[in-house]
Amino acid sequence: MIDDYKQILLRIATAESFGSGFYLRKYNLVVTSEHIIRGSLNVVIHNEIIDKQLANVVYTDQISDIALLRPKVELKIPNCQLSIANDIGQDVYSMAYPIRKGLVSAQGKIKSIAETFHGIEHIEHTAILGNEANGTPLFDNSGNVLGLNSFVRTKKGVRGIALPMDNILECIRDYQNSNATIAAKCSNCRKTIGGINIHNCTNCGVSILMPDNVEVYEPAGVCKTIEDLLSSMGYSLELARIGPDHWELLRGSALIDISYYQKNGLIIGDAYMCKIPPQSNGKLYEYLLRLNQKLENLTFSIREDDIILSLLVYDRYLNEETGIRLLTNLLDTADHFDNILVNDYGCLWTNSRKLI
Repeated sequence: MIDDYKQILLRIATAESFGSGFYLRKYNLVVTSEHIIRGSLNVVIHNEIIDKQLANVVYTDQISDIALLRPKVELKIPNCQLSIANDIGQDVYSMAYPIRKGLVSAQGKIKSIAETFHGIEHIEHTAILGNEANGTPLFDNSGNVLGLNSFVRTKKGVRGIALPMDNILECIRDYQNSNATIAAKCSNCRKTIGGINIHNCTNCGVSILMPDNVEVYEPAGVCKTIEDLLSSMGYSLELARIGPDHWELLRGSALIDISYYQKNGLIIGDAYMCKIPPQSNGKLYEYLLRLNQKLENLTFSIREDDIILSLLVYDRYLNEETGIRLLTNLLDTADHFDNILVNDYGCLWTNSRKLI
C-alpha cells in the first residue's frame, strides 16, 4: 500500500525552510503549505524517483496556508485519485519524506470533518507526523487524497489537521480562472488576484503578497563563504540549499550533508555512505578504526545503522583555500570508500541516496 501512495510525495526545500508536498498530475501542480515556501519564487522538489529540480511558486493563500507550484518539467508520477472526507472514525494515513530520513508514515482516524482553524473548516485526525511533515497529503484506505496536512504543535502535543480536498480544488480553479501565470488570494477580501508586479489587491486595495513579490535570497557571512566554495566546485546553489544554514550534495554514490551551527561556529560535513549489514562482523569495525588512524581531518562513525564520514571545521578557519581542500577531500574520500564498504564488507546501499 505504501508503495502505491508514496510516489506522489515530494520533499520541498528552500534556502530558509523545508517540508513536504504532493503532486497532482492532472493539473501538473504540486500542492504544499504556504508557510513552507513563503519568501521564495522557486523551490526544490524531489523524491525517490524524481531528481532534484526547481518548481515555480504560482499561487499562494496565506489564510488557508496552501501554495501551488508548477514544475519546470512535468513529473513522471502516476496520477492520484481525490476524495472528500465524510465519515468520523474513518481510517486515514499520513506519509512524508522528512529531511535526513527515509519515508515515515502514521495511521489514525478522523476525529472531525468540520474543525475550525483560522476560520476555515478542516479535517482533524490522529495520523500524526512531526512539524517537518507539513504539506503532506492525507490518504484514505484506498489511497485517495483527502486533504493537505498541517501538524500544529500545542501545549497538549502535536495536533493533526488537513485542509479538505474541496478547498484545494477551489484554489486550483481560482488559479486557473485567473488566466495568469501567478496569482494569490487576498487575505482581506478573499478574492484571487492574478498578474505580475502587483503589490496591492486590485479588488480592495490592501497590500497583497504575490508569489513574485519576494526578495532574492542572498547569503551573508559564513554562509556566503560556504556557498562560494560550493559554487566554485560546480554545485548548483539553488538545488543544494535545503533549509537555513544547510546544504545537501551528491558526489558519485555518496550523499553529503553540510550544516553550519552559528552559535558555536562549527561547520559539519557528514557523508552518508551506506548501512552496516544485518549481521556485521569484527572485520568491518576493525577496518573503520584503522581508517580513522590514517585519514586526515576525517572520522568514520556509525549512527544507528548508517556509516558516516564526518568533517568538522570551525568557521574562523574557513577560507577559500582551506575550504575547497577540506570539502574536496571529504567528497572524494566518501565516494571512494563507500564502494569498498559495499563490495568488500557487505554493507548496504541506503535508499536516502535516492532522495538527493
